[in-house]
Formats: sequence, structure tokens, C-alpha cells
Amino acid sequence: IQNLTERFKRSGKIILIILLMLVIVVLAFKDYFYIPPQVGLYKIVEEKDIKTFEFAKTLPSSVIMAPPDISTALYPLSKQNSVGAVSFYGNRQDVEIFFMISDCQARKLILEKYGVKYIISRDKMDCGWKEIYKDGNIIYQIENN
Repeated sequence: IQNLTERFKRSGKIILIILLMLVIVVLAFKDYFYIPPQVGLYKIVEEKDIKTFEFAKTLPSSVIMAPPDISTALYPLSKQNSVGAVSFYGNRQDVEIFFMISDCQARKLILEKYGVKYIISRDKMDCGWKEIYKDGNIIYQIENN
């Protein structure tokens, strides 16, 4: 009887350890496939942006000013450099300022700071730049940068 009691104690400890390890593994990986909303995937480009990238790909290699969301996909899809993207590289703050202000002189200073040769915009800009593409987005060529 004593031998049987010791065997149950050992078996109980082993079962308890296995259950504890199982609980730890389940808790460690329970959110493994759950993506919180703030980290979720977002749509970077639309069909009209793809056409714009195809045109930008034909331009000489240069720096392009584009809205941050478009800039994120600009290099992978057109091999053109951007001033700043949503994340990873560049100066997003200057890009946001550029597209928020309407003062052409202030915009020109930002373009000169980065040596921008082209602008991709969703909206018309009346600053005297040459419009070279218009199909959903507009691409302007900057003459003196």
C-alpha cells in the first residue's frame, strides 16, 4: 500500500507538471495569430496609384515629393526615392507640411531642401510647375531643382 501511495504521488506530480507546462504554452501563444487594430494592415495604394507608379518608373531616377501613404510604396513600385514615408525613412513631417500649406514660396523651399525633381499630388497645385501626368494623381516636374 505504501508503494502504491508513493507511485500515485509521483504520478500526480508528473501530471501536475505536464498540465502546468501545457497551460504556459497555451497562454504564451494564445494571441499569436491575433493582430491588434492599431497594428493591423492598411491599404497603401489604389489602382490609380499603380498607374502613377508605372509612369514614375519611366522618369529619370530622382527624388519625388509625394503624400506619405503613396511614398511608402513609391520606391518598391517605381524605383524612385521619396522625401518621406509613413514609416521607415525620410522626413514625414516636411512632407505633411508641404501638402498642408498653400504658399508656393514655402513649398519651393522644401523642394529645394531635398532636391526634388517631381511632385505626385492628388490635388491640383497652382505654383507654376509643369504638369506631366494626370490620371487620378497629378505629377509635376520641377524645372530648377
